[in-house]
Amino acid sequence: MAFRSGGGILHLAALPTFASKWLLPRLKEFYQKHPDIFIHMHVRIGQFDLERAGMDVAIGVGDGHWPGLQSYPLIEEWLLPVISPTLAASQPINEPIDLTRHLLLQVTARPFVWRQWFQAHGLPDAAMRLGPQFELTSHLIQAVVGGMGVGLVPSFLVEDELREGSLQLAIDSPLRSGLFYHLFVPPNLANLPHVLAFRNWLMTAREPQVHGRETGA
Repeated sequence: MAFRSGGGILHLAALPTFASKWLLPRLKEFYQKHPDIFIHMHVRIGQFDLERAGMDVAIGVGDGHWPGLQSYPLIEEWLLPVISPTLAASQPINEPIDLTRHLLLQVTARPFVWRQWFQAHGLPDAAMRLGPQFELTSHLIQAVVGGMGVGLVPSFLVEDELREGSLQLAIDSPLRSGLFYHLFVPPNLANLPHVLAFRNWLMTAREPQVHGRETGA
């Protein structure tokens, strides 16, 4: 009866930093529009069996292919090289080659993004000073804020830090990764009212990507 009336419970699996930095600050708006639908949020990284894990839908990043699931693109990923103002002042970066003097922090699941950035700027892989890896992007961001090194992170995940000034662009040269954040839905659940309500809200809640100087950094 709850499903037929548009209410219900939705078990959502989401990437942890996406959930905390992008989704959670916006969920109040969803509940204002759909007070009878409750989102139970779970943290998952990578692909898995939704039914076996007890999940209804998932949000992940990739090319949109997840066997057996329908995908809906939400946000295109642009990666920004970011640095703490203190580190930038002591070791300025004026052109791409200057990044070879800095420790480059990495997310464990995305070990090749710095190589992509270096190749896009005609720099040899051997010039990279690859540093520690972090399982969570949020931990990497905090390490960058603390001055440990330079991070290459999705632009929408560091909007607050760029606005507040705890981070700044290391250099105004974003990388278009070619990936999107998607909502993944099993076909047998796609037309349930509460799933449709969440999907439609997500599609309208996404915001145009900002990157480079447009971030106000």
